Order: sequence, then structure tokens, then C-alpha cells
Amino acid sequence: MTNEEKAAFEALQATVAQQAAWIKRQESLLSMPCPVWAQEAYDFYKPYISDEKGSYDFWRQLVIQYRHEKGILVNGPKDSGSTK
Repeated sequence: MTNEEKAAFEALQATVAQQAAWIKRQESLLSMPCPVWAQEAYDFYKPYISDEKGSYDFWRQLVIQYRHEKGILVNGPKDSGSTK
């Protein structure tokens, strides 16, 4: 193996290691316990939820639904384009 081939192979190994770490982080977001920022929404909807874990997107959507149900606006009407 030439020095160039060896360097390219080592670069490829480093890339694969970085990708494996990224995949592991992404997988951890698929089944996570309720994050602190979603706890209030989880407590509200807990009787309707069968599992204590969910994806990051699940927790985010739960918070958005909770805010909608409670009438909590994050951005004012001027910022969101709403005329309410």
C-alpha cells in the first residue's frame, strides 16, 4: 500500500467513525424519555399516552399541540402572520 493509499484509507476510516457517532446520536433521538421542556405537556396528556418514551419530533409535536389547546402563543400575532 502506497503512502497516498494509506492516507486515503485512514481518512476513510475517520469518516466512517464520525458517521457511526452521528448515527448513534440520531438513534438516541428516536426513543427518548420526556425532555424537561416537554414535561408540562406530557403531564397534561399523560392519560392519553401509552408509552413514556418518544422521538424528539413526538415531544416537539406534543408541546405544540399543548400550546394550541391552552391558547399559548409563542410568537405574537404580528410575528406569526395571524390576525387574531
